[in-house]
Parts: sequence; C-alpha cells; structure tokens
Amino acid sequence: MKLYGLFIVLLTSSSVFAKTKLIENDKPYNINVEQLQNIFNKIIEDPEVQIDDQLFHGGQTWKSTWKFSVRGHGRKCRLKNLKMQLAIRYPLPTLDKPLANPSEQKAWEQYQDALKKHQLGHKKIALEITETVQTELKAIRGFRSCDELEKLTWEHGSEAFNTILVKYLI
Repeated sequence: MKLYGLFIVLLTSSSVFAKTKLIENDKPYNINVEQLQNIFNKIIEDPEVQIDDQLFHGGQTWKSTWKFSVRGHGRKCRLKNLKMQLAIRYPLPTLDKPLANPSEQKAWEQYQDALKKHQLGHKKIALEITETVQTELKAIRGFRSCDELEKLTWEHGSEAFNTILVKYLI
C-alpha cells in the first residue's frame, strides 16, 4: 500500500515539475562580402554598429513565460500544471559567399564561432533564470483561497524573475 501511495505522489507531482520548453530561433542573416571590410572597421569602433538599420553582429532577444492552474482539494488550493517556456532568438551573420583571401575567410569563421559561443552563453543564462523562477514557483505551497494562490504565484514569479535578472546584470 505504501508503494502505491508513493506512485500516486510521483504521478501527481510530475505535472508541476515539467521541464522548461525551449523555443530557439537562430536563423542567420546574410552580409554582402563587399561590405565586409567596411563593417569590420566599424565594428572595431562600435560593436553596436548599424548599417541601413541592420545590426552586423549576433544580437539576441529572449522572453521567459509561465503558465499554471490552481485546483482546490478539500480546504486547500494547490498550484498545478506549472509550465515554463523560454523563447530565444539569436540571429547570426553569415556571408553571401566565401571571402577570396583564405586568411580573411579563416578570421571570419573564427569570429562566427566566437560569436555563436557568446550567444549560447546568453542562452544558458536565460535558461538558468527561467529554471530558477520555476524552482521559486514550485516552492509555493497550498492556500485556502485559489484566488490568493493565483495572485501570489504571478507576483512571486515576477519578483523572482526581476531579482534573479538583476544579479546577472550586476
């Protein structure tokens, strides 16, 4: 009988402990080879350089969201079906054709590799933040009022997200 109870606990807790859904978009954008030297010179001066309103470095955006439901059991209301999602976009530059000079082509490939590694570091941080918020939300225990639990979950999630994000920015 105890084993059956443990199985029920594991079954019911699995919906609360769902893994973060990761949506990635690393769609590359093309750079005209003829512009490359001009771009490299400008990037050295200012890494946020824009030419014709287009950034010529990786760039990144991400958004972390969460969904959940609350369910009453007897005198308690519990958090159910907590689902975290991280949507991340990091377009990387590619050349429209290989460079004529092999040493310049090699330098470009090293730059691309370093840029991708850098962007993947940002992805790792965003995932860590999202998973930390999930851990914080999972720690919320049952309340008598489902409305109170729902309000607290939204407030606590937003507060945890902002607190953790500030730690990474400092």
